[in-house]
Amino acid sequence: MRKRTPLYLDSLEAAQKKGREEVDKYLASYKANVGCAEDIKRTIYYYYDGFRLPDGFEDRVLDTYGLERMSYVLAYNIQHMPYDGRISEENKKWAAQIKTTKNGEAFRSEYMVDAHVGLLNMFINAIREHQLAQEADLKTDDSNEEDHGMDMKL
Repeated sequence: MRKRTPLYLDSLEAAQKKGREEVDKYLASYKANVGCAEDIKRTIYYYYDGFRLPDGFEDRVLDTYGLERMSYVLAYNIQHMPYDGRISEENKKWAAQIKTTKNGEAFRSEYMVDAHVGLLNMFINAIREHQLAQEADLKTDDSNEEDHGMDMKL
């Protein structure tokens, strides 16, 4: 698995109070967030054929940044355009559950994905599918561990 920059959720001001090491973590996360937003935009426009986005189009960006950062960046976008009707209600509810620095920091326009909102909504759908699959895998792993544990007791 690729080593990724950890997502940093505190504001710059909070990081500055904690010292230089925390500021470095903030800056690395900030740069990764900006890169993630830019790569999402590039991916959407590269793969969109005028009608649809093909299955798996999001995989390279997901591999590069991971589900946590992509979810963060996408939720940040939705949280800053809550009244846009081109974003599905399901995606708005999903985004509302993700903590962003929105309440602790100034608006970061560089985190916004400069792509058609309808295409962004399609991208978010694909990422949510990955998230659901990952959660299902975790439940399956937990269930298998429990079953295995029961077998050991017999």
